[in-house]
Amino acid sequence: MLFKKFFIVLNVLVLIIFGYFLITHSMTIHILNNIFMFGLACFMVGGLLLLIEKGVFKAGFKHFSWFFRRSSKLNQYADEEVGSEKTAVPYTKAAISPQIVGSGLFLIALSTIFSIILM
Repeated sequence: MLFKKFFIVLNVLVLIIFGYFLITHSMTIHILNNIFMFGLACFMVGGLLLLIEKGVFKAGFKHFSWFFRRSSKLNQYADEEVGSEKTAVPYTKAAISPQIVGSGLFLIALSTIFSIILM
């Protein structure tokens, strides 16, 4: 809940700054480019976190570790001796990635709209 409020406040603050620059006509293309790039970075990082959170790469990691366990005789012997005892790691789900993706899309759309207006 705290993260949602933070991103909402951040988006409103960026909107106020855009409005100020639009009213005073002192907005340069460099500011728009920087905001667009920051929004693009947020979108990409949030998308990657969302993919990891959904478990898209889980099968690949599992097969990769299986390959390394079976790659040598020593690893095979150690795996047979230990057995397949695996303890579950406690996991708390903190879904911040949708907010990061949404903030990135908001910044990208906002900078695109303002650059079209200033043309």
